Order: sequence, then C-alpha cells, then structure tokens
Amino acid sequence: MDDNFLFLPSPFHSLQADRSWSWPLYVLGEDGHPRLCSDPRVWQEFFEDPDRRRVAITELETCTISTVFLCIDHNLSRPGPPLLFETRVFSPTHGEIDGHSEQYSTRADALEGHAAVVRVLKFLSARIP
Repeated sequence: MDDNFLFLPSPFHSLQADRSWSWPLYVLGEDGHPRLCSDPRVWQEFFEDPDRRRVAITELETCTISTVFLCIDHNLSRPGPPLLFETRVFSPTHGEIDGHSEQYSTRADALEGHAAVVRVLKFLSARIP
C-alpha cells in the first residue's frame, strides 16, 4: 500500500496521511479513559486491535453482550457529549434482541450499561424458552 495513504475502515475509506481530519479521533489512555488522538496512524493501530477496544463481554446461553470503545464520536446529530462506547447484543437465535445497542459517553456509564443489559437478558432468558 502507498505510504501516502492510510486505510481506514468504512466510513473512512482512504485518508491521505498529510491531510487534516475533520472528525476527532479517540483512543483509550492507560487509565482506560478516552483521549483525543491527533495521529491517524496511531489511531488506526488502536482501532484495529479489538482487545484494546473491548471494555466488557458476557456470554449467555442465547446471546453475547459486547461493550466496546468506538474510537470516534457516534453522536452525529444531537447536541451533547461524544458517544464513544457501545453495548451490542448478538443473538443468532433470538432476532428480537439481536443487534440491540446502547451508546455511552463514559467508560463508567458503559460498564454500568453493559451490566444492566446483562441483567435484563438474564431475567428474560429465565422466562423465555
């Protein structure tokens, strides 16, 4: 690949390394809290490592609940703080919950939200075959 270009996953496509980027890029610091990243190559390396982005994962009998750091602000249309974390449910056998997601601004909120989703799904799985 040409060193003048940096491949970024959709929706980023290719970004010239010497061009400024209009969206703020974030990585997690050593303390686990988001920090701005001005170097797209550092950001890409962080983004491509799922273990560094994973905040929590829970396997239940019928689904997996995953909470990750998104690396970009997903609050694209509302005023307010950046949405940098997401909890998503993956359930190939229960389409009604598959793909359910919640987004958060802080790591603490993401961990709390992850635990809440797990509690609800455990409660429901005890009542739904």
